[in-house]
Amino acid sequence: MLQMLGFKEFTDYLQLSPQGRMSKEGEKLFKQGVEDLKQATRRYAKQQVRWITNRFCARPGPSVPPVYSVDSTDLGNWDQAVAQAIQVVRAFTQGEVPAMAPEPTQRKVDSTVVREVCDVCGGRIFLHQHEWTGHLKSKKHRHNVKVAKERGKLSSILSARETQLKEKETSSQQQTSQSENSTCDSHGMVQLDNAVGTPVDGDCLLTPGVS
Repeated sequence: MLQMLGFKEFTDYLQLSPQGRMSKEGEKLFKQGVEDLKQATRRYAKQQVRWITNRFCARPGPSVPPVYSVDSTDLGNWDQAVAQAIQVVRAFTQGEVPAMAPEPTQRKVDSTVVREVCDVCGGRIFLHQHEWTGHLKSKKHRHNVKVAKERGKLSSILSARETQLKEKETSSQQQTSQSENSTCDSHGMVQLDNAVGTPVDGDCLLTPGVS
């Protein structure tokens, strides 16, 4: 909820008690929240307009609908702006052409039919060259590429460490085997006690009649 417009701007004000909201400090926090909300709304609106312009006007595709712009900056003409928007929506739903002209588009794009698959973005499929080109320049794709490179580096480090541990284990086993062979060679001759048949010196036990 802290990411929603209209809520996070009033967090300090809402944390006050009912009596505190009626105080001067509460009024100050409320006014500050209103100003922060206006600023955040303007910033969000600019981001939306920029995204719509880049996505639908700068590189339109065959399935992109026309974009209509209604000026609502002047609150005195708010009702007129809403009426224009309603007219566009009504004409679209009835299959008619709206009276107002759509926004101009920059059709200097390569609409060549291709089939590109982006593995780093979950296997997304693109069927037109301009869509593929725009996707490669997108912020999300660049972020996924960066994450994939970091994961690749980590995987290489882990693989190298695993190989190092295996080589160390193999070397240790070889050293242990050589040490055992050397010990057995040094005690090849064993003296036996004739009475009980137990070894006097050495690690090997020889029993008569048993090979």
